[in-house]
Amino acid sequence: MALRFLWTLVLATSILAGASCRSGEESRSRSPNVVYVSAAASLQFALPRIAQLFEEESGRQVILSFGASGSISQQIREGAPIDLFCSADQAWIQELESAGLLRESSVECYAMGILVLAYPPDAPGRLDSFEQLAKVQLERLGVSNPLLSPYGSAARDALVKLGCWDDLEDRVVYGENVGHILAYVEQGNVDFGFLPLSLAKARKLPYRVVPPRFYSPIRQYLGVPVSGENPAGGEDFARFLAGAHAQAVLTELGFGPPNELPGGASGAAVAE
Repeated sequence: MALRFLWTLVLATSILAGASCRSGEESRSRSPNVVYVSAAASLQFALPRIAQLFEEESGRQVILSFGASGSISQQIREGAPIDLFCSADQAWIQELESAGLLRESSVECYAMGILVLAYPPDAPGRLDSFEQLAKVQLERLGVSNPLLSPYGSAARDALVKLGCWDDLEDRVVYGENVGHILAYVEQGNVDFGFLPLSLAKARKLPYRVVPPRFYSPIRQYLGVPVSGENPAGGEDFARFLAGAHAQAVLTELGFGPPNELPGGASGAAVAE
């Protein structure tokens, strides 16, 4: 069964927000074999592969949308019929859980995020380490919105700890989510951009790993919203994410195992 993969850059889950405005009759007509999953933009290359495996095994159809975790969280608060929310961190999931907007016992960590500093393939400058960023001359630095994106928040924390946030803040170019920053880097619109390792690896961008000591762990959590119309499907997909096949894909594409802090981050660049 073919995977339907939806990607928007401005408001990635707008299709689901629109779906929440459907009439009751239209809502009831949705097939129980369709699972709506909204996920952090860091998963835009890994989750389609995992969803395809799930479809082949379960016979269900998965519809994916991607965006900033904060934006997706807000849409769940507004009643969007999302069957599973895969956040880029724990905080947004905890807020929804505290508000009673997630099904009991559905919350769990599915991966650890790894932050890198990436740059365009044809960029003339190269860094020997992340720490060297404090010494280089640059005009534009891509950071996803720290208020919506855990990777943006981690990037800001890393710059503060490195001691160069005050010097670089006026040169920061913000994007709503890491998908925006990926586009900025690939198009050469920034000198460097903070990205999840998963996106830098998928697009074969040169990068330096940001040592984990510079930011709080990015524990990526999921939960099944009470507003979803197919909670059983959401829970089944969540269980599949925790399984060996899905975890192998996540590891291959640049995520750490659930609840295990990234280790051995040497800061080496990807092969040029």
